[in-house]
Amino acid sequence: MVGKIIIKTIKILLLLFAAGFTIAFSFWFGQTLHKTFWSVPDEVEVPNLVGEDAAVADNKLVENGLSLKIIDSKYQLKYPSNTIVKQDPSAGIMVRKGREVLAVVSLGPELAEVPDLRGLSLRDSRVLLSNSKLKMGNISKTSKSRRKPGEVLVQNPWPGKKVKKGSSVNLQVNRGDEPMRKVPNIVGKKISEVEDILKKKTLGIGTVVWVWHDYIPKGEIIRQIPNPGSLAQPRSKVDVKLSAGQRGLELNLKQRNLILFASKGQGLQTIRVKQLDAMGDKVVYEGQHAPGGKISLTVHCRGDTEIQIYHNTKLVKRIRF
Repeated sequence: MVGKIIIKTIKILLLLFAAGFTIAFSFWFGQTLHKTFWSVPDEVEVPNLVGEDAAVADNKLVENGLSLKIIDSKYQLKYPSNTIVKQDPSAGIMVRKGREVLAVVSLGPELAEVPDLRGLSLRDSRVLLSNSKLKMGNISKTSKSRRKPGEVLVQNPWPGKKVKKGSSVNLQVNRGDEPMRKVPNIVGKKISEVEDILKKKTLGIGTVVWVWHDYIPKGEIIRQIPNPGSLAQPRSKVDVKLSAGQRGLELNLKQRNLILFASKGQGLQTIRVKQLDAMGDKVVYEGQHAPGGKISLTVHCRGDTEIQIYHNTKLVKRIRF
């Protein structure tokens, strides 16, 4: 009798345990389904991040249950480096917790390195500044002996300094107290004679162009620029047109079109082209160019010829024909 009561009691307890377990499992399973498929997560308002440092913005989002994702960066004049300049979603939008807020950060203003303009002319300085995305600023003048008229003596900011692109560079240039030079008449002279004549006037020979001529002897100057009697700055160049003699009498006259490029690097470069042929040695071109600058040049020569190309006094190339 007692045994039957015990067995019955155990059965009742097992039934109660099974029923309790079933109820608990059903409740847990229902809650899980609800959270997974029907429960709406909490929403929070997106804070304003524009103008904030990225680290500060990240902390602000974490406090609101959100996270920061930087997707781009741009140069900006208005905002310093590492500052948020754009966000998505915008401030004030309600979003679910755990969402990422996309952001664009500032790289600060785009900078340019100030080139070294000392010793250059105003014209060359303007070219170099333009290539560096900078502008010519105020120009003051002073007098320095033994310096070229118009030569840059001092600049502000100094060479090598990093400044915002579009900034101005102020220059102090030599006023040039040297008197202008009266260009001598070299028309009718032999090319071999004019170098000393021009040197006495602190001038130099510039571009030499050979042309056929039926009446003017070979090697004689037909025309010059600047014209005789005009005034020129000291150390200016005089370009000349030179007779090659009668067409057909000398078939060894050669003409070549050259395309040259200044070397890559910093600062203006002096490009000098020297021609060696049957008429002797002469500089047929000299000028200053920004890095990578293109020079188109036509040379006229007689007999076997060598063209020597110099970058800042360094011989970089020989061309023979």
